[in-house]
Amino acid sequence: MHTIKVATALAIGASSFLGFGADAAELWSMNGTSCTPDAGSIRNSLYLGTAGTVKFASGKVGNIVLYCPVPTLGWTPTSIAIQYYDDTATPGNHVTAQFIEMSLGNATGSGLIRSVATVDSDVLAGPTTGGNSKGAIRTFTHAYEPKGNAYYIRVDIFRTNATANETVYAVILQN
Repeated sequence: MHTIKVATALAIGASSFLGFGADAAELWSMNGTSCTPDAGSIRNSLYLGTAGTVKFASGKVGNIVLYCPVPTLGWTPTSIAIQYYDDTATPGNHVTAQFIEMSLGNATGSGLIRSVATVDSDVLAGPTTGGNSKGAIRTFTHAYEPKGNAYYIRVDIFRTNATANETVYAVILQN
């Protein structure tokens, strides 16, 4: 129940923070701990999940990879956003999220994986300050076709310096 409250609060906060107004038709979000870490992130004990967020364990560096399944949406997403904490603009320390399409079926090209859009904490919004999270958004155009494709969001949390604070709070799709 607590996770649901945190996810709801993040979605409301993200929609307010990122400027999704009353004219926004649809929004989908998922908090960081609801995403699945890859085998390397688990094996190397890279991450901590607390209160819906995912961040590096003390003293760890590398790349935490999370996969967030996107359910079949009844609308076409046109933007991807992340709510994050990134206290440094130093190259190698940042958070990214990619909206990814995987083709399905038995035809030629099935199983192909394609990045539709990427949002990056360093490129679009810069470092956070004062201990507060920040949002970054990127718009895109895509022929969303859930009947022939599976969709997910891949989150990468990069840290090359053990004193940097890189955290993902949530990923968001909106039309």
